Amino acid sequence: MKLFRCLSCYFAVAIICSAPTALTAQHAAKPSHTKSVMLGVLERISSDVSTSSPKAAVRVLFAKRGSNWVPFPTATRSYGDLRLLPQSYPGQVTWTIAFDGRDLGRVVTRRPRAFDSYGDIGLEKVLGVGPVPSVGKPSMSFSSWTSDTPVMRPLVAVSKPYYRDPDQWKPHRPSQEAITKARSLFRNKFPSASNCRGADSALMPWRYSDADIRVKKAYASNNGWAILELSLTGWACDGMEASHGPFVGQWYVSDPTDHVRFLASGMWLVDAGDYDENGRSALLFSLEGYNIGGYRLYYRNFKKSVEYVFHYH
Repeated sequence: MKLFRCLSCYFAVAIICSAPTALTAQHAAKPSHTKSVMLGVLERISSDVSTSSPKAAVRVLFAKRGSNWVPFPTATRSYGDLRLLPQSYPGQVTWTIAFDGRDLGRVVTRRPRAFDSYGDIGLEKVLGVGPVPSVGKPSMSFSSWTSDTPVMRPLVAVSKPYYRDPDQWKPHRPSQEAITKARSLFRNKFPSASNCRGADSALMPWRYSDADIRVKKAYASNNGWAILELSLTGWACDGMEASHGPFVGQWYVSDPTDHVRFLASGMWLVDAGDYDENGRSALLFSLEGYNIGGYRLYYRNFKKSVEYVFHYH
């Protein structure tokens, strides 16, 4: 069972749903999805049976309502709600699968009568036996918190053919000025840290240097916006890092005036695209953490964000 996964993908992007207890953000009204554009993610779901290959499904995340994206409901009070939640999701959808501003093809999904588990909330299985769009090779980086099976990377699914990335978000090398500003914010958030001298030693205070704060990922658009991820390197304790803290990736955003601010932590970029054809790209992140899954969408130049979150138990 994993707390984190390596962020070694070209593009990656994420929200939050709850199992037995409801999250405040999940009390949003049910999206009206009859005509509005919907956004989801094509995932490969591994089975509990080791001989079964991962199955393709689209997790339905958001619907556009007016100028805002609204999450589909995920909150439950009991296991029995897994039979009721599908009624709030679309019955059958033809999705455009996209990656890096490209149209990869179509898949059709149908709503299940019930979600099998909390981790399956929002999943609608792909119909038919034809090939399903994919990018790259299976990796543990993309498998769920409960799985030990490598799967293909998640891909954005849109209910209309809106897949282009007008802002052209690409990996880039941030300036030293941007890194310095982000490191200063990092130190303000984490004035102290703890680490071990070795696998057999106890956790103790650690005075880290700027050289220990590494840039893990960085992306920039064609209109002056950029994001970068920082974290401490050199975790020496036995076992995995904690599910929060300075060893977890911290994301920062830089605007066209070079102002840098903290964005969020515990996520990786899935993709960027203009999913509602308003002329600007939105960024979709996948959320990571202990017993958590979901996605977070940033749009309107990071002025707005929306989450879809669920827990596995």
